[in-house]
Amino acid sequence: MASPSTGSMDVPATDPGEAQVPSDPISEPPILGDESFHAASVGRCANARPVGISELDGPAQPAVKVTGYEGLHIVLLEMLDANGTVGPPPPLPPGEAYYPASTSIVSVEGATEALPVESGFASDVELLACVVLRAGRSAQYSGESGELTVVALNAVVWMVDHASGTRVAEPWVTNAELGTFINTANILEIDGSRLLPADIRPAIAYFMGQALPLNGAYQGGAEGYVVAEFDVPADLPSGTQLLPGHTFVVRLVILGGRAGVINFIDVLCAPAGIVTDQPMRVATDVHHDVGRFTASSADIEIDGDFSTEWLVAGQIRGVSGRADACGIPRSTAWEAALALRAEPDDGGYSLIP
Repeated sequence: MASPSTGSMDVPATDPGEAQVPSDPISEPPILGDESFHAASVGRCANARPVGISELDGPAQPAVKVTGYEGLHIVLLEMLDANGTVGPPPPLPPGEAYYPASTSIVSVEGATEALPVESGFASDVELLACVVLRAGRSAQYSGESGELTVVALNAVVWMVDHASGTRVAEPWVTNAELGTFINTANILEIDGSRLLPADIRPAIAYFMGQALPLNGAYQGGAEGYVVAEFDVPADLPSGTQLLPGHTFVVRLVILGGRAGVINFIDVLCAPAGIVTDQPMRVATDVHHDVGRFTASSADIEIDGDFSTEWLVAGQIRGVSGRADACGIPRSTAWEAALALRAEPDDGGYSLIP
């Protein structure tokens, strides 16, 4: 038998002008089916874990926005139950996750809860969202059979760069304030157990600079974004009686067509709690930096930040006698929510209930 080094084989010559057909790439398992990736992600999150995470109280929102990351994976490390016992989360069936994907019936279409930056494959992940769920006062557990029922939780979140394994920012706490519109029948079922995790997705989207405002009119005031009874016109015409404590209404209008722009910032005056005729125009075509903005006029200074696609909060300052007469304090916090659709109208805008 000839040795491999001296043997010969009849191999057809390659035509230099003939295109080489690439071999099919090796298929990569999705994240939820990639055990090695999952183990590595848990390890990176554990290694970057801050000391004393179980006792962390704040802040409620991430301190900074970090842009430039796209692929995201959420890693749930452990749970702290109402008795103070720390343990790993219950195991999930193959292909399921603790937090709903964009295709889940629990997610809201077009909302940051869906986080379109979530990656389906391990090679696309750039950022890990490391989460420890902590029991709130209303948490309920049933442990004898190994089942777990969670009614309310807080979540401690910190972010880890996937490539380096280092923490990107300080951890923060989110509260389990789930909207009443969520049907409890849609909550994740695990072997007969119900898991209702804290909704951390808007906070993660905020951190990643993904919580950008939707088109429409945002309205609110110093006492919250609900400024009048629900049976009044949503556009708050002149003569509208506001709820007690409200003496002005902030209105932000985004018409679309220009990315990163708030088209109009108006303030509806209501010094006696009743909306007057003429809104005060603060500014037009105000640029925002991943949701953060500042604007001013001769009478009003205002700043704000979109924490989700439909919620914004900030500070407003009245700097003139005209602002005083409008009902705007010298300095106060305000918040607003997406309330109406809006469309361009002869250089301005019109509201669509």
